[in-house]
Amino acid sequence: MDWVFREKYLLVWSARIVVFAAFLDLFIQFSTASNFALQLGADSFMIALIVGIYSGTNLFGNLVSGYMLDKFGRKTPVAIGLGLTAVSLIGYSLVTNPEQLLVIRSFHGLVASVLAPGCYSIIGDETSFNKQGRAMGITGSIIALAAIIGPASAGYLSQISNLTIVYLMDAAILITALIVFCIFNLNSQTKDKQNDKTSMRQENVAKSQIQPVEVLENKTITNTNTDIIISYLSILALTIGVGVLVTEIPVLLETQNVEPGKSGLAFSIYALVAFFVMLSPLNRLVDKRFAPLILLSGLIFICFSMFLNYQTQQYTGVMVSMAIFGFGYGLISPASSALLSRSTNSGNRGLGFGFYYAIYSVGVLVGSFSSGLITDLEIFNIVGYLVILMILLIILTQIKTLLIQFKKDQ
Repeated sequence: MDWVFREKYLLVWSARIVVFAAFLDLFIQFSTASNFALQLGADSFMIALIVGIYSGTNLFGNLVSGYMLDKFGRKTPVAIGLGLTAVSLIGYSLVTNPEQLLVIRSFHGLVASVLAPGCYSIIGDETSFNKQGRAMGITGSIIALAAIIGPASAGYLSQISNLTIVYLMDAAILITALIVFCIFNLNSQTKDKQNDKTSMRQENVAKSQIQPVEVLENKTITNTNTDIIISYLSILALTIGVGVLVTEIPVLLETQNVEPGKSGLAFSIYALVAFFVMLSPLNRLVDKRFAPLILLSGLIFICFSMFLNYQTQQYTGVMVSMAIFGFGYGLISPASSALLSRSTNSGNRGLGFGFYYAIYSVGVLVGSFSSGLITDLEIFNIVGYLVILMILLIILTQIKTLLIQFKKDQ
């Protein structure tokens, strides 16, 4: 059995290496895409289109990739996605006008869309049912680490060279991740588990010991269905908040005459706090059936953070609120992904995570768009309270699902 454990361990960590490379790429794009478009002579509308097209094609790709991951397995789509993402980044170094960059960005968003759902599906497949929380916490901390390293490294490299070098370095990291992923998986005797009836049966047996099927009001209901809803609603609420903060915090700090470097520090604080929370033992509570309560607590922290952001007039207050937001993020992100992984099996987990990351993209887009629109209409502070209200409504929905679960357990 030792070799089986070793195989699973290597597969999980190869997936985490890909997760790090994929999200490092994403965070580098966040901090460089608009500047690169500007350097190529794009106007304001074209810059917005170039920045946004990535999210649009990525959203579409998330929905399609989930189906592919369940039909064709995890490893091949992830490997192909990694290779094509690296190719797209090399393409950045060859563009000479905004129109070419728009095409490359749309292709980049599409081919990168398979990476996160595929890797999370691999991790879910290879992790035992009662250890999903811890596994997703470690994976989430890797994403937080990428959020800390990505923008800072991109900024430093662009200062000492140019953005073309940044993209080529990004491509090199992805190619390295591809090589590592292929080595681990080529040497693996563990096959993809999609549509593997034995694997699905084993997972269902494990779930039946913890999540029995209940009958409520003459309908067959499982905790699984409720958990999927909770997972999706939680990540939607979280990412709406992220979208608002990404749009509003730089503007808020600029109105307070805060230096750009300190503005970046606010986001670093948020990522650092999230990193340590996701590595903490709190994630083990998810494996003890406390995931809904963890998510509820995280959403309350998010609401409190946003309330502080729109009340404070001091830089210190913004830093405190961002730390609180990071704490909430650190609770919600791994708990929601673990809950989803526990609520799916090897035959539908790819589709589950495909929708999960599609919802992630929708949340960020909704948060950013609504925030920017209302700010343009000069109703600056109202957007924060609107988002808080939206999140509170989702919290109320979660409380309702928790009450349903409690009623079923009686």
